[in-house]
Amino acid sequence: FDLSSITSPSITRATLKLYVTSLIEGTAPIAVFGVPSDSWTETGITWNNQPAFGSQLVSSSLPSTGWASFDVTSFVNSRLAGSKNVSLMLWDTAQSIKLATFNSRETGSNMPVLEVTK
Repeated sequence: FDLSSITSPSITRATLKLYVTSLIEGTAPIAVFGVPSDSWTETGITWNNQPAFGSQLVSSSLPSTGWASFDVTSFVNSRLAGSKNVSLMLWDTAQSIKLATFNSRETGSNMPVLEVTK
């Protein structure tokens, strides 16, 4: 997420919102981790060249469908002082989800959103 339009040195709240389109075999906690490196590209990243991720920011159960929200305020504030780009990684820490699908920006509706309150 590009934060270059935010001129304030800090924000009050940042919420990652993802739309779950399907979740096979029930709900499970999913964790969001901050990724300190912005050296990857959307079309160039693979499992083998993924950047290291930082500490866990939040964990929450996913709904079987609908919006999932994650408070990532502290990580976003730390990124405002630097590159003004936010990279996040999702991980099923219980390794219990067989398959979870989310809408992407290409879907045209219910796209991933980083909602920021100044």
